[in-house]
Amino acid sequence: MTLVTTSRRAPQDVRQCAKEFAFAAGCVYRPRGKSGFRDLEEMDTTIFLFSRTGSVMRIQVFAEVTEKLSIAITDISVNERDGIFSKGLEIADEILADIMGTFVPVRYTPENSCMISFDGRQKRQYHLQGSIGE
Repeated sequence: MTLVTTSRRAPQDVRQCAKEFAFAAGCVYRPRGKSGFRDLEEMDTTIFLFSRTGSVMRIQVFAEVTEKLSIAITDISVNERDGIFSKGLEIADEILADIMGTFVPVRYTPENSCMISFDGRQKRQYHLQGSIGE
C-alpha cells in the first residue's frame, strides 16, 4: 500500500490535488495534521508528499526512508472529463513513467502534451506540467 499526504498546513489546492492523485493512483490519502514524517514512515514504506513553495508545487516520493524522486510542478490545469473514468496515471516522460511505475499504476503516453495526467472524482481531469529533480 502506498500513502499520499501533504506538508503541514498545506494550501487547499495542494490538499485537493493530493486527494485526487491518491484516488486515481489507488493509494491511501492521509491528512498530515500534526503527524511527524517518522510517524508516516512507520505506517507505510512508500510515501508521496505534496507541498508548495511559492508558486511551485512539489511531489516527492519516499521509499524506505530515502527520497527516490522529486517533481517540481509549475502548472496545474483542471478540466471536466468528457469520456469514461480511467484509473491510474498517464505520464508523457519515459524516465518518469519508469520510476513512478514501480510505486503506482502508470501508462506511458508520449503523445500526451502534459507531463502527468489523471482522472479525479466528480468528472475532474488533472494535467500537471513540470520537471524532474528541481
